Amino acid sequence: MEEVPGVNAQETSRDSLLQSLREVLGEALAMNREDMRQMAGAGYEELALTL
Repeated sequence: MEEVPGVNAQETSRDSLLQSLREVLGEALAMNREDMRQMAGAGYEELALTL
């Protein structure tokens, strides 16, 4: 698993760890997305990409 800065967790089981990482990653992406929207200001275009 590649490292994502600021996304980490410590749990007692593998399943709990994966669930915590999913939640923390989702929160980090949402915060980063909002920061970028604010920095972009008016007139930006948002596109969804699928990898």
